Amino acid sequence: MRFLLTVNCIFIICLSSICANGQKATVLSDLVEITRAKAENGDLESQVILADCYREGTGVPTDMAEAFKWYRQAAERGHARAQHMLAILYSAGEGIQPDSAVAFEWLHRAAEQGYVESQYVLGSAYYHGEGTPKDDTEAVKWFRKAAIQGHAEAQARLGTMFVMGVGVAQNHKEAAKWFRLAADQGLLQAQLSMAFISGRGLGVPKDKAEMVRWFHKAADQNDAWAQHMLGNVYSIGEGVDKDEVESLKWYSKAAEQGYAKSQHMLGLFYQSGESKLIPKDDAQAFNWFSKAADQGLAEAQFSLGLIYGSGNSVPVDHKLSYAWLTLANANGDMRAQQHITILQEHMSDKDISAAIVISRQISERINQKSKPAKETSSIKDVPAS
Repeated sequence: MRFLLTVNCIFIICLSSICANGQKATVLSDLVEITRAKAENGDLESQVILADCYREGTGVPTDMAEAFKWYRQAAERGHARAQHMLAILYSAGEGIQPDSAVAFEWLHRAAEQGYVESQYVLGSAYYHGEGTPKDDTEAVKWFRKAAIQGHAEAQARLGTMFVMGVGVAQNHKEAAKWFRLAADQGLLQAQLSMAFISGRGLGVPKDKAEMVRWFHKAADQNDAWAQHMLGNVYSIGEGVDKDEVESLKWYSKAAEQGYAKSQHMLGLFYQSGESKLIPKDDAQAFNWFSKAADQGLAEAQFSLGLIYGSGNSVPVDHKLSYAWLTLANANGDMRAQQHITILQEHMSDKDISAAIVISRQISERINQKSKPAKETSSIKDVPAS
């Protein structure tokens, strides 16, 4: 099956490269017509290739209904990849009315044949209860089948199931085995998980240097959380020698990507002026605090509230100070309450009411900007048991 899929992919790539090299589109169309003739004569692989052409718009206009037709013909004859693609079309409602139950049936057929991507997606379907009742045990079963075939995402998901004890007995050593297999393939979320378990000694010996090594691998893939964590470890010398240059480098990389905690750290560096690498700059501190506070980070909201209260780099504004401190307090920064109490002694009831309105407006703005977190296979936010 893998050989046939490879031939399929090479064919499509060759078709695309013909166009890229500037040869006439008629050559591409002719190749598709040759494929069509074979497909109409019942050649199974040609039916799948033709479906791919219609789905991707290669040599023919994109036509999802035609893609569906040819995938269906090949799927009914037992072609695993065609069954998988048919499941995708049913799930997305492309070329056919969406039907999650039918999508699940075709996905199951492909998975039973050993089609690895279907096994992984089937595991996800059982885990989320999509097209079938939620069943964590079945999810583990299919993640394991795909993982054994080397599917990195399935390996990472299986590791997460083991570390959380979902659908299977909790087993940190088994989790570590699957995380490492996925991480060694370069899967970002698995690298983050390896950093997490290495730092805490979950299923592997506790090893801060190993934790840092995995953070580096993830940070080199531009993961902002890993970059922030490298900023932390170089700042305090955890698993590495203390290195302010490296610490600031990684904090800066994460901050530029919009990671709020790193933005706040840069603000603190600029505010204190204690670093030889970053001169004191209240305007820059305000800038970084603002970026982090606008993402809902309580400690940044606290810092911003203090700035408006003291007038460093901005005019004193008790209402804005009160508003930001109120948000910081609501988001869990207990330091804010003392400052709110002090402000209340110097503000009229009218100004306090206005500040509360401002606080609500800021909160609404932040909530509108926030997005739901993407599902991952990392355990960095899973508490150790």
